[in-house]
Amino acid sequence: MSPEALDKIPFAPSSADYSCFGGGYDASLAPITDPGRRINMRRAATKDAEPRDYVLPRLGRGKVGGLYSTGGVGKSWLALELSILVACGRDIPQLWQDELIPQGKVLYLSLEDAADEIEPRIRSIAKEAEGFSENELDDLVENLRIQDVGGGVWPIRLVGEGEGRSKVSERWVQAITDVGKGCRLIIIDTLRRAWQGDENSSSECELVVSALEKIAKNTQAAVLVLHHTSKAAALNGGGGEFLIGRGSSVLGDHLRWGWTLAGPNADDLEALGCNVRDQIQLAKRQIAVAQDAKLSYGPKSGQRWLWRAKGGVLVRRQEEEIKADIKRSCAASTRKGADEYREGQGKW
Repeated sequence: MSPEALDKIPFAPSSADYSCFGGGYDASLAPITDPGRRINMRRAATKDAEPRDYVLPRLGRGKVGGLYSTGGVGKSWLALELSILVACGRDIPQLWQDELIPQGKVLYLSLEDAADEIEPRIRSIAKEAEGFSENELDDLVENLRIQDVGGGVWPIRLVGEGEGRSKVSERWVQAITDVGKGCRLIIIDTLRRAWQGDENSSSECELVVSALEKIAKNTQAAVLVLHHTSKAAALNGGGGEFLIGRGSSVLGDHLRWGWTLAGPNADDLEALGCNVRDQIQLAKRQIAVAQDAKLSYGPKSGQRWLWRAKGGVLVRRQEEEIKADIKRSCAASTRKGADEYREGQGKW
Protein backbone atom coordinates (compact mmCIF):
# COMPACT_ATOMS: atom_id res chain seq x y z
CA MET A 1 0.00 0.00 0.00
CA SER A 2 1.33 3.39 -0.95
CA PRO A 3 1.80 6.21 1.62
CA GLU A 4 -0.82 8.23 -0.28
CA ALA A 5 -3.38 5.45 0.11
CA LEU A 6 -2.46 5.03 3.76
CA ASP A 7 -3.22 8.72 4.37
CA LYS A 8 -6.79 8.14 3.24
CA ILE A 9 -7.62 5.37 5.70
CA PRO A 10 -10.08 6.79 8.26
CA PHE A 11 -9.56 6.13 11.93
CA ALA A 12 -13.25 5.62 12.72
CA PRO A 13 -14.82 2.27 11.75
CA SER A 14 -16.85 2.14 8.55
CA SER A 15 -20.66 2.02 8.51
CA ALA A 16 -20.52 -1.75 8.02
CA ASP A 17 -19.07 -2.11 11.50
CA TYR A 18 -22.31 -0.75 12.95
CA SER A 19 -24.63 -3.36 11.39
CA CYS A 20 -25.51 -4.57 14.87
CA PHE A 21 -27.48 -1.36 15.34
CA GLY A 22 -29.90 -2.40 12.60
CA GLY A 23 -29.01 -0.48 9.50
CA GLY A 24 -26.57 2.18 8.41
CA TYR A 25 -24.14 4.23 10.48
CA ASP A 26 -25.77 6.46 13.11
CA ALA A 27 -23.25 8.71 14.90
CA SER A 28 -25.57 9.17 17.88
CA LEU A 29 -25.58 5.40 18.49
CA ALA A 30 -21.95 4.67 17.77
CA PRO A 31 -20.02 3.50 20.83
CA ILE A 32 -16.74 4.77 19.36
CA THR A 33 -16.14 8.28 18.08
CA ASP A 34 -13.13 9.49 16.14
CA PRO A 35 -10.62 10.58 18.83
CA GLY A 36 -8.46 12.51 16.42
CA ARG A 37 -6.22 12.21 13.39
CA ARG A 38 -4.49 8.90 12.96
CA ILE A 39 -0.69 9.08 12.89
CA ASN A 40 0.75 7.91 9.59
CA MET A 41 3.44 5.53 10.84
CA ARG A 42 5.14 5.12 7.46
CA ARG A 43 5.53 8.86 7.02
CA ALA A 44 6.57 9.39 10.64
CA ALA A 45 9.26 6.72 10.39
CA THR A 46 10.67 7.68 7.00
CA LYS A 47 10.30 11.45 6.58
CA ASP A 48 12.01 14.25 8.44
CA ALA A 49 9.69 16.29 10.63
CA GLU A 50 8.72 19.74 9.46
CA PRO A 51 10.63 22.41 11.39
CA ARG A 52 8.55 23.97 14.15
CA ASP A 53 7.41 27.54 13.74
CA TYR A 54 8.33 29.15 17.05
CA VAL A 55 6.67 32.44 18.01
CA LEU A 56 9.03 32.87 20.95
CA PRO A 57 11.98 30.49 21.41
CA ARG A 58 10.53 26.99 22.01
CA LEU A 59 6.93 28.31 22.14
CA GLY A 60 5.34 27.06 18.94
CA ARG A 61 2.25 28.19 17.08
CA GLY A 62 -0.90 26.48 18.31
CA LYS A 63 0.60 25.89 21.76
CA VAL A 64 -0.11 27.36 25.20
CA GLY A 65 2.53 28.84 27.49
CA GLY A 66 2.57 30.66 30.78
CA LEU A 67 4.40 33.54 32.45
CA TYR A 68 4.17 33.27 36.24
CA SER A 69 5.17 35.73 38.95
CA THR A 70 4.01 37.31 42.15
CA GLY A 71 2.16 40.62 41.95
CA GLY A 72 4.21 43.74 41.38
CA VAL A 73 7.34 42.06 39.97
CA GLY A 74 6.66 43.10 36.39
CA LYS A 75 5.04 40.28 34.40
CA SER A 76 2.65 42.69 32.64
CA TRP A 77 5.61 44.92 31.75
CA LEU A 78 7.52 41.95 30.37
CA ALA A 79 4.48 40.66 28.45
CA LEU A 80 3.99 44.09 26.88
CA GLU A 81 7.65 44.21 25.87
CA LEU A 82 7.36 40.72 24.34
CA SER A 83 4.29 41.79 22.37
CA ILE A 84 6.27 44.73 20.96
CA LEU A 85 9.13 42.37 20.09
CA VAL A 86 6.85 40.12 18.01
CA ALA A 87 4.90 43.03 16.48
CA CYS A 88 7.79 45.19 15.25
CA GLY A 89 11.04 43.37 16.03
CA ARG A 90 12.35 45.83 18.65
CA ASP A 91 13.86 43.73 21.44
CA ILE A 92 13.65 45.70 24.68
CA PRO A 93 14.13 42.95 27.31
CA GLN A 94 16.74 41.03 25.24
CA LEU A 95 15.88 37.67 26.78
CA TRP A 96 17.00 35.87 23.61
CA GLN A 97 19.86 37.90 22.21
CA ASP A 98 21.00 35.23 19.73
CA GLU A 99 17.55 34.13 18.53
CA LEU A 100 15.59 35.34 15.52
CA ILE A 101 12.02 36.26 16.49
CA PRO A 102 9.72 36.33 13.41
CA GLN A 103 7.37 39.29 13.27
CA GLY A 104 3.61 39.00 13.13
CA LYS A 105 0.31 40.14 14.57
CA VAL A 106 -0.27 40.16 18.32
CA LEU A 107 -3.47 40.34 20.35
CA TYR A 108 -2.97 41.51 23.95
CA LEU A 109 -6.05 41.12 26.16
CA SER A 110 -5.44 43.31 29.20
CA LEU A 111 -7.98 42.24 31.80
CA GLU A 112 -6.31 43.96 34.77
CA ASP A 113 -4.85 47.22 33.53
CA ALA A 114 -6.91 49.84 31.70
CA ALA A 115 -5.71 52.16 28.93
CA ASP A 116 -4.69 54.92 31.36
CA GLU A 117 -2.12 52.50 32.81
CA ILE A 118 -1.03 50.82 29.59
CA GLU A 119 -0.38 53.96 27.53
CA PRO A 120 2.21 55.45 29.96
CA ARG A 121 4.01 52.10 29.92
CA ILE A 122 4.22 52.19 26.15
CA ARG A 123 5.64 55.73 26.32
CA SER A 124 8.23 54.59 28.89
CA ILE A 125 9.21 51.69 26.64
CA ALA A 126 9.54 54.07 23.67
CA LYS A 127 11.82 56.35 25.72
CA GLU A 128 13.96 53.42 26.85
CA ALA A 129 14.24 52.35 23.21
CA GLU A 130 15.23 55.92 22.30
CA GLY A 131 12.22 56.08 20.04
CA PHE A 132 10.83 53.79 17.37
CA SER A 133 11.66 54.20 13.70
CA GLU A 134 8.86 55.04 11.26
CA ASN A 135 8.88 51.45 10.01
CA GLU A 136 8.65 50.12 13.56
CA LEU A 137 5.78 52.48 14.35
CA ASP A 138 3.97 51.35 11.21
CA ASP A 139 4.46 47.73 12.26
CA LEU A 140 3.18 48.46 15.77
CA VAL A 141 0.07 50.13 14.40
CA GLU A 142 -0.52 47.29 11.94
CA ASN A 143 0.43 44.30 14.10
CA LEU A 144 -0.22 45.06 17.77
CA ARG A 145 -3.79 45.16 19.03
CA ILE A 146 -4.07 45.84 22.75
CA GLN A 147 -7.61 45.32 23.96
CA ASP A 148 -8.44 47.26 27.13
CA VAL A 149 -10.60 44.87 29.11
CA GLY A 150 -9.61 46.29 32.50
CA GLY A 151 -12.13 46.75 35.27
CA GLY A 152 -14.59 44.19 33.91
CA VAL A 153 -15.43 46.18 30.76
CA TRP A 154 -15.45 42.92 28.81
CA PRO A 155 -15.93 40.18 31.46
CA ILE A 156 -14.34 37.16 29.78
CA ARG A 157 -15.37 33.79 31.20
CA LEU A 158 -13.46 30.93 29.60
CA VAL A 159 -15.26 28.36 31.72
CA GLY A 160 -18.83 28.24 32.97
CA GLU A 161 -20.17 31.52 31.61
CA GLY A 162 -23.93 30.94 31.60
CA GLU A 163 -23.33 27.23 31.17
CA GLY A 164 -22.40 25.94 34.61
CA ARG A 165 -18.91 25.38 35.95
CA SER A 166 -18.52 22.01 34.27
CA LYS A 167 -18.31 23.35 30.70
CA VAL A 168 -15.92 25.34 28.54
CA SER A 169 -17.60 28.54 27.38
CA GLU A 170 -17.69 27.95 23.64
CA ARG A 171 -19.07 31.46 23.18
CA TRP A 172 -15.96 33.09 24.63
CA VAL A 173 -13.59 30.64 22.98
CA GLN A 174 -15.17 31.58 19.64
CA ALA A 175 -15.11 35.32 20.42
CA ILE A 176 -11.37 35.30 21.20
CA THR A 177 -10.77 33.05 18.20
CA ASP A 178 -12.53 35.53 15.91
CA VAL A 179 -10.52 38.48 17.23
CA GLY A 180 -7.25 36.53 17.27
CA LYS A 181 -7.38 35.02 13.78
CA GLY A 182 -4.21 35.78 11.85
CA CYS A 183 -2.18 36.44 15.02
CA ARG A 184 1.09 34.77 15.88
CA LEU A 185 0.72 35.58 19.57
CA ILE A 186 -2.26 36.03 21.90
CA ILE A 187 -1.57 37.25 25.44
CA ILE A 188 -4.16 36.95 28.22
CA ASP A 189 -3.32 39.16 31.22
CA THR A 190 -4.26 37.61 33.62
CA LEU A 191 -5.70 34.10 33.67
CA ARG A 192 -7.60 34.74 36.89
CA ARG A 193 -9.55 37.61 35.33
CA ALA A 194 -10.64 35.31 32.48
CA TRP A 195 -11.92 32.55 34.72
CA GLN A 196 -13.71 32.62 38.07
CA GLY A 197 -13.55 28.92 38.97
CA ASP A 198 -11.79 27.05 41.76
CA GLU A 199 -8.03 27.26 41.17
CA ASN A 200 -7.46 24.27 43.46
CA SER A 201 -9.79 21.99 41.53
CA SER A 202 -7.86 19.90 39.00
CA SER A 203 -11.04 19.19 37.01
CA GLU A 204 -11.87 22.90 36.67
CA CYS A 205 -8.28 23.73 35.79
CA GLU A 206 -8.42 21.01 33.11
CA LEU A 207 -11.36 22.87 31.60
CA VAL A 208 -9.63 26.24 31.50
CA VAL A 209 -6.51 24.69 29.93
CA SER A 210 -8.79 22.99 27.41
CA ALA A 211 -10.32 26.39 26.55
CA LEU A 212 -6.88 27.90 26.03
CA GLU A 213 -5.82 24.95 23.86
CA LYS A 214 -8.94 25.37 21.72
CA ILE A 215 -8.11 29.04 21.15
CA ALA A 216 -4.52 28.13 20.24
CA LYS A 217 -5.63 25.37 17.88
CA ASN A 218 -8.37 27.46 16.24
CA THR A 219 -6.12 30.48 15.62
CA GLN A 220 -2.77 28.68 15.26
CA ALA A 221 -1.36 31.41 17.49
CA ALA A 222 0.78 30.80 20.52
CA VAL A 223 -1.34 31.64 23.57
CA LEU A 224 0.58 33.12 26.50
CA VAL A 225 -1.30 33.42 29.79
CA LEU A 226 -0.09 35.43 32.77
CA HIS A 227 -0.72 33.92 36.18
CA HIS A 228 0.26 34.53 39.78
CA THR A 229 2.61 32.32 41.75
CA SER A 230 1.50 31.03 45.12
CA LYS A 231 2.03 33.06 48.29
CA ALA A 232 4.09 30.23 49.79
CA ALA A 233 6.44 30.29 46.82
CA ALA A 234 6.85 34.04 47.12
CA LEU A 235 7.72 33.77 50.81
CA ASN A 236 10.13 30.88 50.26
CA GLY A 237 11.92 32.35 47.25
CA GLY A 238 10.68 29.67 44.85
CA GLY A 239 10.17 31.90 41.85
CA GLY A 240 12.21 29.76 39.48
CA GLU A 241 10.04 26.66 39.72
CA PHE A 242 7.20 26.68 37.21
CA LEU A 243 4.91 24.40 39.19
CA ILE A 244 4.60 26.86 42.06
CA GLY A 245 1.83 28.73 40.26
CA ARG A 246 -1.21 29.45 42.39
CA GLY A 247 -3.80 26.66 42.36
CA SER A 248 -3.77 23.16 40.89
CA SER A 249 -0.56 21.83 39.34
CA VAL A 250 -2.59 21.30 36.13
CA LEU A 251 -1.99 25.00 35.40
CA GLY A 252 1.70 24.23 35.06
CA ASP A 253 1.80 20.55 34.09
CA HIS A 254 -0.33 20.90 30.97
CA LEU A 255 1.33 23.96 29.45
CA ARG A 256 4.08 23.45 26.91
CA TRP A 257 6.23 26.46 27.82
CA GLY A 258 6.74 28.33 31.05
CA TRP A 259 8.77 31.27 32.27
CA THR A 260 8.84 32.66 35.77
CA LEU A 261 9.65 36.16 36.95
CA ALA A 262 10.67 36.75 40.55
CA GLY A 263 12.51 39.11 42.80
CA PRO A 264 16.06 38.16 43.82
CA ASN A 265 16.31 35.50 46.52
CA ALA A 266 19.07 35.13 49.13
CA ASP A 267 21.35 33.26 46.72
CA ASP A 268 20.90 35.94 44.06
CA LEU A 269 21.70 38.71 46.53
CA GLU A 270 24.83 36.87 47.65
CA ALA A 271 25.94 36.40 44.03
CA LEU A 272 25.52 40.14 43.47
CA GLY A 273 27.57 40.98 46.56
CA CYS A 274 24.65 42.71 48.29
CA ASN A 275 25.64 42.51 51.94
CA VAL A 276 24.45 45.78 53.44
CA ARG A 277 20.89 46.99 53.96
CA ASP A 278 20.90 49.73 51.31
CA GLN A 279 22.23 47.38 48.65
CA ILE A 280 19.71 44.66 49.51
CA GLN A 281 16.77 47.06 49.47
CA LEU A 282 17.86 48.57 46.16
CA ALA A 283 18.34 45.13 44.61
CA LYS A 284 14.87 44.01 45.66
CA ARG A 285 13.35 47.15 44.13
CA GLN A 286 15.31 47.16 40.89
CA ILE A 287 15.97 43.54 39.94
CA ALA A 288 13.75 40.81 38.53
CA VAL A 289 15.03 37.35 37.71
CA ALA A 290 13.53 35.71 34.60
CA GLN A 291 13.92 31.99 34.08
CA ASP A 292 12.73 29.40 31.56
CA ALA A 293 11.33 26.98 34.10
CA LYS A 294 9.59 24.64 31.63
CA LEU A 295 10.29 23.99 27.96
CA SER A 296 8.73 20.98 26.24
CA TYR A 297 10.54 21.52 22.93
CA GLY A 298 14.12 22.24 23.86
CA PRO A 299 16.70 22.63 26.61
CA LYS A 300 16.47 25.32 29.25
CA SER A 301 18.89 28.20 28.99
CA GLY A 302 19.00 29.44 32.59
CA GLN A 303 18.07 32.66 34.33
CA ARG A 304 18.40 36.24 33.13
CA TRP A 305 18.92 39.34 35.25
CA LEU A 306 16.49 42.14 34.44
CA TRP A 307 17.00 45.69 35.68
CA ARG A 308 14.05 48.03 36.21
CA ALA A 309 14.96 51.07 34.16
CA LYS A 310 13.32 54.48 34.32
CA GLY A 311 9.55 54.25 34.29
CA GLY A 312 9.59 50.55 35.16
CA VAL A 313 10.84 49.11 31.85
CA LEU A 314 12.59 45.75 32.27
CA VAL A 315 15.90 45.46 30.43
CA ARG A 316 18.48 42.72 30.57
CA ARG A 317 21.76 43.29 32.38
CA GLN A 318 24.74 41.07 32.94
CA GLU A 319 25.70 40.26 36.52
CA GLU A 320 28.72 42.56 36.53
CA GLU A 321 26.66 45.43 35.13
CA ILE A 322 24.07 45.04 37.90
CA LYS A 323 26.79 44.96 40.56
CA ALA A 324 28.15 48.23 39.19
CA ASP A 325 24.64 49.77 38.99
CA ILE A 326 23.93 48.87 42.62
CA LYS A 327 27.21 50.29 43.89
CA ARG A 328 26.80 53.46 41.84
CA SER A 329 23.20 54.01 42.96
CA CYS A 330 23.98 53.37 46.63
CA ALA A 331 26.98 55.68 46.51
CA ALA A 332 24.87 58.43 44.93
CA SER A 333 22.20 57.94 47.60
CA THR A 334 24.82 58.17 50.37
CA ARG A 335 26.30 61.36 48.90
CA LYS A 336 22.83 62.91 48.64
CA GLY A 337 22.08 62.06 52.26
CA ALA A 338 25.35 63.55 53.43
CA ASP A 339 24.76 66.74 51.44
CA GLU A 340 21.27 67.14 52.90
CA TYR A 341 22.60 66.63 56.40
CA ARG A 342 25.30 69.26 55.94
CA GLU A 343 22.74 71.71 54.60
CA GLY A 344 20.47 71.09 57.54
CA GLN A 345 17.79 69.46 55.40
CA GLY A 346 18.22 65.88 56.49
CA LYS A 347 18.27 63.89 59.71
CA TRP A 348 20.31 60.84 60.52
